Amino acid sequence: MLVVQANLQKKELATSELMLEASKGGMSLALIQEPYVGGVGYMRDYRGARIFQSGQTEGVVKAAIAVFDNNIYVTQCPTLTTNNIAVVVVKTNTWEMGVISLYLEPDVPIEPYMDQLKDIVTKLGKMKILIGSDTNAWSPWWGSIKEDKRGETLLGTLNQLDLHILNKGETPTFDTVRGGKIYQSHVDITVCSENLLSLVEDWKIDDSVTSSDHNTIKFRINQIKTVGLKMERVTRLYDSKKANWSQFREKLAQLLTDKNLKILEINKIDNKVNLEYKLGEYLETIKETCEATIPKIKNKSKLTLPWWNQELVALKKIVITKKRRIRCAAAVRRAAVVKEYLEAKDKYEYEAKKAQVKSWKDFCGKQDKESLWDGIYRVIGRTAKRHEDLPLVKNGKILDNEESARMLAETFYPEDLFEADDADHQRIRKIAEEVNAGSQDDSCDPPFTISELNYALNSFKPKKAPGGDGFTADICREAISQNPGIYLSLANKCLELGHFPIIWKEAVVVVLRKPGREDYTHPKAYRPIGLLSVMGKVLEKMVIRRVRWHVQSGFSTRQYGFTPQRSTEDSLYDMMNYIRTQLRNKKVVTIISLDIEGAFDSALWPAIRCRLAEERCPINIRKLIDSYLQDRKVRVRYAGVEQIQTTTKGCVQGSIGGPVL
Repeated sequence: MLVVQANLQKKELATSELMLEASKGGMSLALIQEPYVGGVGYMRDYRGARIFQSGQTEGVVKAAIAVFDNNIYVTQCPTLTTNNIAVVVVKTNTWEMGVISLYLEPDVPIEPYMDQLKDIVTKLGKMKILIGSDTNAWSPWWGSIKEDKRGETLLGTLNQLDLHILNKGETPTFDTVRGGKIYQSHVDITVCSENLLSLVEDWKIDDSVTSSDHNTIKFRINQIKTVGLKMERVTRLYDSKKANWSQFREKLAQLLTDKNLKILEINKIDNKVNLEYKLGEYLETIKETCEATIPKIKNKSKLTLPWWNQELVALKKIVITKKRRIRCAAAVRRAAVVKEYLEAKDKYEYEAKKAQVKSWKDFCGKQDKESLWDGIYRVIGRTAKRHEDLPLVKNGKILDNEESARMLAETFYPEDLFEADDADHQRIRKIAEEVNAGSQDDSCDPPFTISELNYALNSFKPKKAPGGDGFTADICREAISQNPGIYLSLANKCLELGHFPIIWKEAVVVVLRKPGREDYTHPKAYRPIGLLSVMGKVLEKMVIRRVRWHVQSGFSTRQYGFTPQRSTEDSLYDMMNYIRTQLRNKKVVTIISLDIEGAFDSALWPAIRCRLAEERCPINIRKLIDSYLQDRKVRVRYAGVEQIQTTTKGCVQGSIGGPVL
């Protein structure tokens, strides 16, 4: 495992250089002090790197840890991390190590930092420990000529914690030229626990990595890495942008014929088991077609800087060369050599800034047949901050990844507890058990039509996030359109048998942060979004359109949310008009707002069944909704693990039917 450590002096160019060189050089970790944070106060994200830093809303981040190796799990310790101290636990299948990036401010007393460090090391326990720090402290133990009070205090703490200094003390870690003079010091140190000491190799200082005045530290940890399972949050499998759709349709037609998947055979199905089997065959055929004709999405984790070019590479080499010449220059020539170095450095930094500005202008001005909003979302997508999943905290205890995912699943999808029912709930459950038994007098809706199928199919954006099957909307559209009669026959057989396929009742749940929260270590700071199969959502949309048509008269005329041609903005507009009218009439206006927490999560399934019957929804539609609400599962993905949970109430946020139901 290759590790790099650097103080970047809050410079944007130095931060970019480190991230690029670390990625190109196959580094696993970077221990960073004083990264560039711009006006937002925290380090930005880079594709191909996971950034771990403080989530505090106040102050500026001065310590961070970047991880470039996707084969190691990293868990941040949020209760131990501050703006000046970043703490993570690095794991593989066979070992774990506590990693700390620490920045000690020169004008702040060192003692509080030492107390924090003692607390961190104590809580990490007996695991291996690695620390990279800009100490702003002097001691001969890491190469300084003399020892100051800060160095004495720091050394005492390291000895107390049985930590070992890795610095050789030969080459300065800080090396700069100011006012024609060379300033050097040994303030950046690397420290490790005794059980890690024998595994650290090739510790060295490299002055060619960044343009920061602090030289970069590199070393290797001779620890066997094992590739562990990593649960991806995304569900996209196929790069449909590169699909050959004519080849796709030809291959699908051939496979459908080979497997005897015909409308006539589907119409013969008379039970739910055979329907599930035939649907499974159909979906497997589409998957085989995708595997044969659509390339898989490649790993986009390679870190690149769009503005970096060969001219900047050459200028950077010149700067490094001229800086090295200063050390060897004779006294009579030193002033001239220093001048050459400073001129080369200024030119390099100027050209880098110019390249960045040009790249950003080109990106913002790019059109590529996109609408105004597409362009805005593209810019937001590039600038929006991505967050690593934090372990949650329960009753003061930091949970591991599995426990965190389980806690989220149990919070978002609570169990329907019968023992908590009051008399009204008990009555509703009893009615719901019999309400859809049906009789010959109950009316049935006619089969779905091809126009309904086309409407549902074309209502999805082509690149809409897929469910667990990986089929994006454009794949579903091409697959169904190749022989729409097959899908329509399957959908009508579902309506006839009152059966919603099990495979389409499983949602992959991604967990998103609610913006503006100060603490992201508890479930209420997150929002679950369920990703369901688009193939299943086509059927769901056809069913829900029928439901809406039958129950529309029961909706309030003042219903704004989840209503066609209306939105919450309309609600606000109407409310403001009402307020202005009352104020003009010299009235006093008072607003009372009410938020029903967890409306989606706690929707009672028996109550939904009863309401559909009360609205005289046809029996075959009600039975299909009955099936839709049974045997549902969610796969909550968080922090690299997946928690499977059976749901017994509520509607998945992201489903078609959720809002109406």
